[in-house]
Amino acid sequence: MNEIHKAAVLGAGVMGAQIAAHLANAGLEVLLFDLDEETARKGLARAAEIKPAAFYERSGLRKIEALGIDGSLSRIAEADWVCEAIPERLDWKRKLFAQVRPHIAERAVVSTNTSGLPAADVASVLDAAQRRRFLVTHFFNPPRYLRLLELVPLKETDPEVFEAFREFAEAALGKAVVAARDTPNFIANRVGVHGVMRTLQLARETGLSVVDADQLTGTLIGRPKSATFRTADVVGLDTLLHVTQATYEACAGDPWREVFRPPECLTKLVERGSLGQKASEGFYRKERKASGKGSRILALDLETLDYGEIPKSRFGSLQIWRRWKDTGRRLNSLFYEEDQAGAFLARVLGETLVYASYHLDEIAGGRIEVLDRAMRWGFLWELGPFEVWDALDPLRASRRMRDLGLQVPDKVLAALDAGMERFYRWNGFAREVLDLKDLRYGPVEAIPGCLDLGACRRGAALEEQERQATRESARDAQRDSGPAPGPRPPVPRPQEKGVLYRSWSASLIQLPGDVGCVEFHSVLQPLLHPVDRSIIEVLLEAPRLVRQYGLRGLVISHEGEHFCAGANLQMILELAKSGDAATVEEVAALFQNCLLGLRRADFPVVAAPFGFCFGGGLELAMACDRIVAHAELYAGLVEAGVGVVPAGGGCLRMLARWIDRLQERRPGPFPPAQKAFETVAFAKICTSAAEARRFGFLVPEDRIEINRHRQLEHARRQVLELAEDYQAPEEREDLPLPGRGGLLAMRLAVEGFLKAGKISEHDALIGAALARIFCGEALVAGTCDTEADVLARERREFAELCLTERTQQRLEHMLKTGRPLRN
Repeated sequence: MNEIHKAAVLGAGVMGAQIAAHLANAGLEVLLFDLDEETARKGLARAAEIKPAAFYERSGLRKIEALGIDGSLSRIAEADWVCEAIPERLDWKRKLFAQVRPHIAERAVVSTNTSGLPAADVASVLDAAQRRRFLVTHFFNPPRYLRLLELVPLKETDPEVFEAFREFAEAALGKAVVAARDTPNFIANRVGVHGVMRTLQLARETGLSVVDADQLTGTLIGRPKSATFRTADVVGLDTLLHVTQATYEACAGDPWREVFRPPECLTKLVERGSLGQKASEGFYRKERKASGKGSRILALDLETLDYGEIPKSRFGSLQIWRRWKDTGRRLNSLFYEEDQAGAFLARVLGETLVYASYHLDEIAGGRIEVLDRAMRWGFLWELGPFEVWDALDPLRASRRMRDLGLQVPDKVLAALDAGMERFYRWNGFAREVLDLKDLRYGPVEAIPGCLDLGACRRGAALEEQERQATRESARDAQRDSGPAPGPRPPVPRPQEKGVLYRSWSASLIQLPGDVGCVEFHSVLQPLLHPVDRSIIEVLLEAPRLVRQYGLRGLVISHEGEHFCAGANLQMILELAKSGDAATVEEVAALFQNCLLGLRRADFPVVAAPFGFCFGGGLELAMACDRIVAHAELYAGLVEAGVGVVPAGGGCLRMLARWIDRLQERRPGPFPPAQKAFETVAFAKICTSAAEARRFGFLVPEDRIEINRHRQLEHARRQVLELAEDYQAPEEREDLPLPGRGGLLAMRLAVEGFLKAGKISEHDALIGAALARIFCGEALVAGTCDTEADVLARERREFAELCLTERTQQRLEHMLKTGRPLRN
């Protein structure tokens, strides 16, 4: 297969236009076709405005050319990949392929984006050579954000084409690829739609409302916040109806076929135009308040199909369960509860596990990890079905399912009878998975390019290090005339072999190639991993440990959902309420010194941020020698929102970066300070790594990795590359500041915003503090300041703001509501 540089996307509807947008995100040139150019342009315009954003940056629009099939059909020949993405109508897809077939280049890969239509039926109108290059490319909506890409080959598809496209999809598009079979709805939709439809049925059978069901089937059990019915609204009820109807028709031999029979309530909603989010009503309705100010959300009554106010939760115990941060432990308790919530969840989860295991061979070739990954990557489940089963204790869960009248598949019972207590297990350094056909364990299929921190924790890296040390000792003995040195002494191993140091919220572990990794694993906030005393402790210890264990450098990252959402606000609030400015400054100095210790270390440090990277998390990343950022990065110095200023070097880093960035233009000292001020004072947040470059959060030397699974390995390699001739950066003393004149200009600007009602009095106070940090109030314009001086002003202004009543109000409000307070 030739390299893919240009793609033709056929269909500029909701899905086609978003696929085109993501291909542009990945750097491809895209020809976006629809019936005519005007329709294609409208589809592209919708994609440019859709929320969440389909593009990393609006500049991506320049990579897409809107065209009409009616007048530009011949241009399809320019494409290295032709991707059809029109609605799920087999006759429409066949007709379109018959129309474009003569214009497809001989080198081009051809694919259809379908959620379940048989691949062979779609491709039947193509010639033999085109069928050898044909695939199903099932993107999940929205394609920018959902990692899963199900690839389905024909029997005639050239295996080399399939594997080459798989590598392209993973490396260039950032997709997590699952090779699926040509079965109805493939893998994720087959299991996922069964779960949605069964949840709807069970809600009606047990008298639960859509709100009750969503409270029970969302984050509580490790599923997305949108749970079941809100997710259906997002997908579109017309799409859900089509998929479940198609599954019902295609699965005549499925014992659960009746689950897919479209229920009357769903059919009526679609008939009346209640299609979900795109129509502002589905299972939920969004409408303007009677006052005309704001909107409100109403919920559907599944019996009457009328909308009403969202009732308060009938399950008071949910707040107790939500306090348990470990999803597996929470599931293990909920599944065995005997109240209404427990009984409902036992049915929902139990029937999903039974259905997935029954169809495992048909849809996933018997590979448990393939099915689990499809559900995690495509439906954003925290745990796949068999991982859930392990969390529940398979033997105990099977008894519970039998008590509920569910028929656990014989192959699962046979495995349990044979003493196979889990579906996944660790065998030494390797994670293994059960093969239900042979009743034996084998290695979990590796994710290409993925560095498995779990295996590193268990010591594979250290074992290799010790073997390498022995080999190096032998070579040294042969080269030197003196006596051979003894083998490297064994490394102390706190709890797991590969863990060099462990605290509550972070650990230092060893990666292959003698690279260390500071891994965050917050006990209290495992989703956000805020910087707390435990993380600071590990970061302070890291330089000593790197030298002690002979490591070549350090990566800072982990495998969670978000890198770091900032400082621990509860800790800051407690400091603020102490009323002791000196103590607050001391803690700020501790964090600054922690980051300076990493920056001045005699080894390279690389941060690999992803997801949320706010406040102290971004300060940590910017203090490192390099950043290898995931493309989906949401970063910003947002401290102003909670009434303070960055005090971990964030102001310093932004100032230095804008000075360097604008140096060639020689604008004088004020423009860099102004840019840094605007970024921090307005708490600018980037919504992609590409945008982070524009804001100055990333510098040209930093790298962007589109595939989350490959990010950590690329960061490890970056450490090794830098380690070859590494020299730590020296403290800068060449920071030209605008001084008193710049300070006056910034204060006037802040006062103007205050008078115009755009900011509050406390915002103005924060603005004045930032102006002093960036300008140096006692300096003459153009005087060069040092890093130490800027850091000192950060600490002082941070401490003074912490002691104000309004900052403490902002901190308390954010902790209670998760939203900023504009007081």
